Amino acid sequence: GNLTGGTGTFVDADSDNCGYGTSMNTDMTSPIIDLSDVSTAALTFRYDYRHFGDQLGSVKISTNGGTDWTVLRSFSADDRGSRQARVDISAYMGSANTQLQYSFVSHGGNWWFQVDDVEIRDGNSCVPQAGGLVVGNVYDAINGGVGFNGAEVTNGEGVMVTAVETPDDPNVDDGFYITFSPAGTQMLTATVLLPGYNPVVKTTNVIPSDTVRLDFILGTNPGVDLSDDDAMTGVVGEAVVYTVQITNTGDLTDTYALSATGWPASMPDFIAVDLGDMVSFPVTVTIPTGQGLNITGTTMLRATSQINNLVYDSVSLVTTGTPVKLYLPAILKP
Repeated sequence: GNLTGGTGTFVDADSDNCGYGTSMNTDMTSPIIDLSDVSTAALTFRYDYRHFGDQLGSVKISTNGGTDWTVLRSFSADDRGSRQARVDISAYMGSANTQLQYSFVSHGGNWWFQVDDVEIRDGNSCVPQAGGLVVGNVYDAINGGVGFNGAEVTNGEGVMVTAVETPDDPNVDDGFYITFSPAGTQMLTATVLLPGYNPVVKTTNVIPSDTVRLDFILGTNPGVDLSDDDAMTGVVGEAVVYTVQITNTGDLTDTYALSATGWPASMPDFIAVDLGDMVSFPVTVTIPTGQGLNITGTTMLRATSQINNLVYDSVSLVTTGTPVKLYLPAILKP
């Protein structure tokens, strides 16, 4: 099926269909496009790329009718999901013999490169989008925390930007990036294709027509451990208080976001824990009413690393609610 997020007809180069012991080397080439009167433009397309082994996907452009090709973007690692790419091709404008080409080379039995909704958009006709800017830096923990030039930051729409050096501004660290994202809660991912650097995912609230900061640290191994607490019993409609311990098992001081599902609970929004330390904090669980006399429910507590939102731990707090006991005075008859 179409995994690009597009609808209807799409292109799928799937080497798995070739079978083992074979190979695939395929191109999808556009007709000649006259862009002689265009000065600024962008190429957009939806895609899903699943990688294995030595396969390679690429997007190329020619300004002389296919005699020479320039690679605009290559794919050599998983880039999955509903993605949309945008590539500035203004530098190639002015030719009446422009062509685009999508290529895929792979051994048989590997994975695929899907493409849909290919468009060349005039850069001079821009429709304002609802959203805001996310800016920040990508840092390299393995090499002393320096800015990580060349790291890639991808927003939830699949738009990727590259972190760059900032030689002209001493007040801005290297590894600087800026990207546009739709408004609301958005997930961004920082990656670099080097050993020892796992992808880092962070979530932020993008404000319409405004700017938010979001920094990434690559090359870390954050960790967290939440302790269980004994089950508790309380009166229906009232609250019980658990004491939970959180331990930083990672390699840097971290802050953890706390959240809960299930029976209503209140707790701190965030807990900062030094490397190797344990911190205790209260969790107040309210026993709901209207569900019978003797009820048992669960509150699922989660602590999420703010260095990398892919790292978290969860525990279940099990609570039993009992009805109120009324003690009536004895009436003695003479």
